[in-house]
Amino acid sequence: MKTAHRRRWKQISLKEVAMRLDYKSIIVKRYLLHLSLREIAEQTGGSKSGVSEFLRAFEQAEGISYPLPPGITNEGIFLNNADITEIRFT
Repeated sequence: MKTAHRRRWKQISLKEVAMRLDYKSIIVKRYLLHLSLREIAEQTGGSKSGVSEFLRAFEQAEGISYPLPPGITNEGIFLNNADITEIRFT
């Protein structure tokens, strides 16, 4: 007799999902190292479309640009860019 296996899903906030991408790393890889979207996605564990959408939102953000301000964190990048909340992370 088989028993039903139930997964327990932890509810997480959009911010926690968003913070799974290493924004600083993506920005450095794109603007300093000039890597392709595919290369960045492979190296960061994200999807090519997720990296592309993040960079598009970053480029359109008014409060932040490259080069990044000294000491900025991933959370600081997230908070400075309202469009990030619209990005797909799969």
